[in-house]
Amino acid sequence: MGRYRKIQLISPPSNRTIEGQQKWVRWAQPLGIMSIATYVNKFLPEIDFEILDFDCILDLDNPEDQKKIGNAELVGLSVTFAQVDRGMDIARMAKERGADVIIGGNIATALNERILKYHPYVDYCICYDGEEAMLELVKGRVPADIPNLVWRDNAAIVKNKTAQIDLQNLPIIDRSYIDVEAYIQKTSDPEYKPMPYFLRPANMYSLKGCSWRAKEGGGCYFCSIHDRGLRARDPGQVWAERRMLVDRYNVNYIWDPSDNFAADPDWFKAFYERRPKDFTVPFSNYLRIDHVTPRTARMLHEIGCVQVFCGMESGSDAALKALNKNINREMVEHALKILNEHQITVVLGIVVGAKGETQETVIETLNYMKYLLENYPNLDRFEWGTLAPLPGSKAFNAMMLHPELGEKYKEFGKGNIMSMLEQMVEDWPEYMCGEGVDYDYFLYIQQLAQEHLPYKMTRYQKRAWCGTLHKAYIEGKLVYGENW
Repeated sequence: MGRYRKIQLISPPSNRTIEGQQKWVRWAQPLGIMSIATYVNKFLPEIDFEILDFDCILDLDNPEDQKKIGNAELVGLSVTFAQVDRGMDIARMAKERGADVIIGGNIATALNERILKYHPYVDYCICYDGEEAMLELVKGRVPADIPNLVWRDNAAIVKNKTAQIDLQNLPIIDRSYIDVEAYIQKTSDPEYKPMPYFLRPANMYSLKGCSWRAKEGGGCYFCSIHDRGLRARDPGQVWAERRMLVDRYNVNYIWDPSDNFAADPDWFKAFYERRPKDFTVPFSNYLRIDHVTPRTARMLHEIGCVQVFCGMESGSDAALKALNKNINREMVEHALKILNEHQITVVLGIVVGAKGETQETVIETLNYMKYLLENYPNLDRFEWGTLAPLPGSKAFNAMMLHPELGEKYKEFGKGNIMSMLEQMVEDWPEYMCGEGVDYDYFLYIQQLAQEHLPYKMTRYQKRAWCGTLHKAYIEGKLVYGENW
């Protein structure tokens, strides 16, 4: 007999206030918690899982939706930094209603000890992959023997050994836990209106991890990705899942949020070679600029890629070096040219606030943005952002080592975490950038950058990416979508 039989897995609402951080589309399915349910049910089909998605489907401010929380023996939440405070509200509700509570996701991997220290209504944290840890916990295994689990042994907080699951051992995510059509209908959101060719989108992933971060001395300065190394799913299974989404749900566009789709040359070659001859579906993905080659672009085009997101981050080579990007301006233009030759549009990410950033390097970036828009027709848009020193990043570590900032944030994780993060975003330029650069300066520059973007920025949230195209090649012709 296992420890639990009824389990709720919850995606909390993101902060979507006017000044808030989150502005993503609402059609993206909660793949992480769906994968956990699928994996556990593979071995324990008698376990009853319920998925509650307050980020895209349910409304936490609706009393009827709120009543659903805690109707289980165990409630697990997958929480990003944009979801953290409302996620903690849900955790507290679930505990008050008698459930055991687990926190997983990026927030748990980065802040597990702080969460258990400052939030007594949380029973466990799961770091990194959650599938195997959840399975063993549900089976009733002794907590001390469960990899990736962080738990309390009386007053002591215990961190177990960590382990990574082999992605090739995971089954295709079972979409029957959710109403897929309800997600697809969210494309009617006027804030992120998709192009008329891609009105039935879905998301799925092919790889986890970043090849650059995995290298000695690698990793972008602001990156808080917690995956160690690079892992890939079986290419045949990825194609099978794509076909399933098209055949079963009439999906006509897929967003693949894998951190760098061409990171593993051998896997990418195998994926290309195993493409079905009778099937294709448009998709978009992330791609590092230093992985763009004519061969890669041609292969991407032939398997259906219509857009890539590349992290340019800055138009200043000095700032790019400070951000540890391992690229330069020449490589950016080279990538745009190659991708245009293969009818792939591009979204370029911008991060202002490199350590030592000056007014001169910021203006250099603005001027470079204008130049690229005027010279590369396949450039869809920029996604503007100020550096956020998220836990797990080199930037966060630098803040905590700073004498004044380390003292100010020594109890980070206690109270309202989102408010602390927003304050850290504002403190960063004042303490870490050059003379004359502070957060007010970034807000001023943001107003200048706004003319280059098809969406409205807020104080803390600058980006609108989630695989939503604003420009694409359709039957060889470059087509523009509506501004949001």
